[in-house]
Amino acid sequence: EEHEKKNPDASVDFSEFVKKCSETWK
Repeated sequence: EEHEKKNPDASVDFSEFVKKCSETWK
């Protein structure tokens, strides 16, 4: 159950991480 709760958070973190990478690569 805890794993599922942490999953959404990781998804959001990954989204932000990709966004930052995209901005840096641009």
